[in-house]
Amino acid sequence: MSIDTRKPDFLLIGAQKSGTSWLWDKLEQHPETQLPTIKEIHHFGGVENYFSGIENYYSHFLGLDKKLITGEASTSYFYDRIPFWNNSSREIEYHDSLPSIPELVKQELPDVKIIVVMRDPVERAVSAYRHWLRQGHFSPLSGLKNAAINHPKTRIVEYGYYEKFLKAWEKVFNSDQILKLIFEKDIVVNSKDGLKKVYRFLDISEDFIPPEP
Repeated sequence: MSIDTRKPDFLLIGAQKSGTSWLWDKLEQHPETQLPTIKEIHHFGGVENYFSGIENYYSHFLGLDKKLITGEASTSYFYDRIPFWNNSSREIEYHDSLPSIPELVKQELPDVKIIVVMRDPVERAVSAYRHWLRQGHFSPLSGLKNAAINHPKTRIVEYGYYEKFLKAWEKVFNSDQILKLIFEKDIVVNSKDGLKKVYRFLDISEDFIPPEP
């Protein structure tokens, strides 16, 4: 691997359906960032992606200005074990010979900064259920509970086990490398202060105010 390889400065790891797209959009507008075309690369979030090779992962950052901050936003990272995405079983299966997702990230990106946004887990699960419903993964007659049980790969409820997954990340990364935000507080109620927290964490100007849509 070339010593000039561009690596991400931050990972926005989730949680799914907790405002990560909104935050990504705001970061993309900041004059001190340059983000890749693909927001969710999921390199460390699935066995098949991981084994596609680290060169493939870094190709997403090829040509980006090293003087600017870059990163990616893959909500599959806010998890512990790395699952298969394309296994034939309806159940989640894991590659248990691999380290945990946080450990894989630490091995490759020891200095990366981690951003995680957490939302009321019930509201988050309902939003995820509606997302998968729109995608046609199950009948609206199934209901959330049955959908979560019968379609475990969607991880509708499991992605809300914040304490479990935070412990996995905090076990591997220093506390000053992890920024924890609350969706209802830092995005919904006081987004300006929430953004300033992110800008400060990434060491970019807090004075920038993204234009309203």
